[in-house]
Amino acid sequence: MSAGVWTVNGEGAGASSGRVRVRYTPEDMATLLWRQRWLMLGVFLAIFVIGLAVAVKQKTSFSANSSLLIRLGQEYVYSPEVGDAARGAAPDSDQIVQSEVEILNSAALKERTIKDIGLGKIFPDLARPYDRANPEQKRQIEGAAIKGIETGLKIGTAPGTSVVRLTYSHPDPQMSALVLNTLIDEYLVYRRSVLIDRDVRPLEEQRKMFDVKLAAADNQLTAFLTANGVGDFEAEKTALATLYGQLLADSYSVSALASETRGRLGVVQAQAAGAPNEIGLYRDIDHTAADQLAKLRIELQDLYARYQPNSQPVRDKQAQVAAMERLA
Repeated sequence: MSAGVWTVNGEGAGASSGRVRVRYTPEDMATLLWRQRWLMLGVFLAIFVIGLAVAVKQKTSFSANSSLLIRLGQEYVYSPEVGDAARGAAPDSDQIVQSEVEILNSAALKERTIKDIGLGKIFPDLARPYDRANPEQKRQIEGAAIKGIETGLKIGTAPGTSVVRLTYSHPDPQMSALVLNTLIDEYLVYRRSVLIDRDVRPLEEQRKMFDVKLAAADNQLTAFLTANGVGDFEAEKTALATLYGQLLADSYSVSALASETRGRLGVVQAQAAGAPNEIGLYRDIDHTAADQLAKLRIELQDLYARYQPNSQPVRDKQAQVAAMERLA
C-alpha cells in the first residue's frame, strides 16, 4: 500500500515533537473497505433479515374509498316555532361540512355499523370471548371494536369544498368495502335522527309538568285575589304601573332639582367665604363741617396770639370748636 505522509514540526528549529497527519488516496480507501467486507456483509444481512421478518409478519391491509357531496338541506335552514325573526338563516358551507364530519366520526354510527354487519364478521378475535364475557367485559369489547373501526376509518376534507372523502382499511378487501358501505348507509339514516327527527316524549312530559305547576300557581293567585278583595287584577295592575311611572318621573325631577340646588348652594357658600366682614353701604362726601371746623381752629389760633388763654373771647371760640368737633 502506498501512502503520502507529510510532517509539520513544532514552532522553532529546536522543537523536539511535531504533529503528523496521514492523507489517504482513493486506492487506500478501497483497500481499507475490502478488508472490512465480511463485517459490512454481516450488518447488511442482519438488517435484511429483520426487515424481511417484519414485512412477512405485517398484515396486508386493503382500503375501500368513497366520497360524499355535502349540500345545504332543509335541516340546516332555521325555521322558528314562533314569529319570523331570522327565518331562513343558514350556516356557510364549511360549517355544514364540519357538522357532517362530526356525525361521521360519532361512536353511535360506528356502533350501528357493527350491529348491522356483526362483530364476528368484522373482528373475529373479539367475537370469540364476547359470548362468555360479563356485562362489564362486553362493554370493553364493544369499545375495542369501535376503536378498531376508528383506527381503520380515515375522513378527509379540504377547505372551500363540499366533498368528504372516506377511506376504510381492513385485511379482507370484501369486508373493507362492506364496512364502508354500511357505514355510509347508516350515516344517511342517523343524520336524519340527529338533525330532523325529534322525540316528543320528553317534551310532552315536560309540558305536563309545566301544566301542573301552572294550575297550582293559578289556584294560589285566585286565593290571593279573593283574600285581598281584588276584583279586576289587570286594571289595578295597569293603574299601579301608571302610578309607579309617574312617581318614578317625579322622583327623577326632584333628584335633578335637589342636585341643582346643591350646586347653587355650593356657589353661594364659596362667594360668602370670600366676602369681607363689613361692607360700607353709605358715605357722606360733604366737606362743609370739616371746612368750618378748620376755619374755627384757625380763628382760635389767631385769638391765642392776641388774648390770654383764659380770656372770654378765647373761651367762646374753644366752645365753638368743641361743638363743631362733635358734629363732625
